[in-house]
Amino acid sequence: MIAEIISLVISIVCLAVIGVIVKNKIHILASIDTRMIPRERDAAVKKRIITERLRRNIRFFQDVSVFIGKPVASFFKKIQEQIRVFYHGLVELRERHRKIPLSRAEKNEKDENQLSPLEVLLNEAQMLLEKEEYAYAEKKCISVIEQDKKNREAYHILAKIYIQQREWEHAQEVLECNKKIFKGAIREYESRGEDDNELQTEYANLLINLAGIYKKLEKNDRALTVIKEAVELQGSNPKFLHELVDIYIISGQRLKAEKALEMLRKANPQNQKIEEMEEQIKELEY
Repeated sequence: MIAEIISLVISIVCLAVIGVIVKNKIHILASIDTRMIPRERDAAVKKRIITERLRRNIRFFQDVSVFIGKPVASFFKKIQEQIRVFYHGLVELRERHRKIPLSRAEKNEKDENQLSPLEVLLNEAQMLLEKEEYAYAEKKCISVIEQDKKNREAYHILAKIYIQQREWEHAQEVLECNKKIFKGAIREYESRGEDDNELQTEYANLLINLAGIYKKLEKNDRALTVIKEAVELQGSNPKFLHELVDIYIISGQRLKAEKALEMLRKANPQNQKIEEMEEQIKELEY
């Protein structure tokens, strides 16, 4: 029993001594560098190697970018400058090109792009007329009239087609139709209070053309009627007064011919046919 107590006391004393020793040495354990342990040391070495390699790679790419970046930037700057010069060259070329007059074919093509389908047909009819391709020109005009029964230009071209072919009766029919269309248009202008001077001039010229057809067909009374109407519209027009003198001479109306001749002399004293008309009038009976 005593022996057991002695053993227990000795054990307690030993534990106490160990505790005192551990307490006194604990700061030494805390200061131990784990990097000195092989496993921990290897991990730290690997991390350091990877970090250094990454830094070297970054430094390398920085050097490469600096080395390549300057020439590339210079290259693109030159390209940009060339593009700018090329663009300004195109602008200058376009401006010069605008000043070059268009050829007749180019002008016609440009104009046709801005015309309505009926206007294109009328242009084609006029060109065919100039080429004396009368049948094709006639078809173009009739096509326009079928779509627009009051198209004055279509009737005008169609009348010229018949006149050039000396088809007087067809020309008379067309001009008489156009005369009615013109009179209707003039009434519309007047009802709206719009300026119709240009329309009146076109109408007066139509009347003179119609008078010429009447004379070809020996319908002098009709010719006189439309000529007098034209003179009423434009009494100072030498061409119209010349036609008036001529139709009076043809009709044998000496006094009216003399009066019309005086009007012509005032309007156009340089008319070389005045003396010839005077001689013709002297041959007429009173």
